[in-house]
Amino acid sequence: MENLTDTRESWIKTLNDARTYGADLKGSRFEAYLATLDELVGLQNRRKTDADAYRGFREDLQRQELLFEAASQMLQLQLASFVWSRLDPTVLARKLKTVSRGAVMPIDGAGPDESRDTLVELFAAAIMAENGFSPQLTASDEDLRFDLPERPTIVAECKRPVGKDTLPTAIGRLRDQFWRRKSQGATLCMPIIAVERIEPFASLLIKAESSDQVDREVRRRMTLAIIEIQRICRDDPRRHLGTLSPAGIATFSGAVLVRRPKTYLHPFTVRLPFDTGDEKDTPEWLAEQFRWSTGLLAEFAQSRLE
Repeated sequence: MENLTDTRESWIKTLNDARTYGADLKGSRFEAYLATLDELVGLQNRRKTDADAYRGFREDLQRQELLFEAASQMLQLQLASFVWSRLDPTVLARKLKTVSRGAVMPIDGAGPDESRDTLVELFAAAIMAENGFSPQLTASDEDLRFDLPERPTIVAECKRPVGKDTLPTAIGRLRDQFWRRKSQGATLCMPIIAVERIEPFASLLIKAESSDQVDREVRRRMTLAIIEIQRICRDDPRRHLGTLSPAGIATFSGAVLVRRPKTYLHPFTVRLPFDTGDEKDTPEWLAEQFRWSTGLLAEFAQSRLE
């Protein structure tokens, strides 16, 4: 159960940390996210005297969608902050400035969202650090690299599609980027895709009765997203990643107001490795690294989740 006051304090700390690394967040979308949480905190404090106002927030789908997006972006920023001290400070400052830009809500049909894709990149640095890799932001081309002793360097590209219809375009862009990386000498590339917006999630916001129900639904949606990614990579030759990038990571972050035992905020962030449709191309050492560090998978291909 999430204490809203504690959540607010942790969000403020993360935003202050970002400022110390060069991000100017004044007037940014992150201030709007904090304002949404502040509104919810105030309504919760007045719940006994103004139950209708609190109920109105809980039942307003547009405000719930904003809260979901706010928590998704803040969770990614918060978890990313754990490795900021290990990254090139000049490149990190540029990336944080990019992250701070962008619309409060993602815009359908607006094309690539650089601010959110860049945040996934910083989030990915923390994910891979959790899995035993050393992340690098390089000053030359500002891509993201991961090192493991005596193993090839992994070059990553990161995307956050705004819906299922934009997923093929995102994977096509990954393929183009990986071809360029290969031509520049990369031996192993990895896609990292934030999938929380691929499947429509309005029903998740409206019907959330318990944290267990939300967690099951999140895992189900991750399953659907990974299967769809693998289908596109397998069936569309223009988007086949194959030996270019045999393995990737899917992430799903957000928060939902859960109704039972009483209404509270349930945040979640899930990260799973997956193969891109042909697990035989996945280096065994890479599969083993994820198995050892996450304890989630008996075999890499089982990230489809049954």
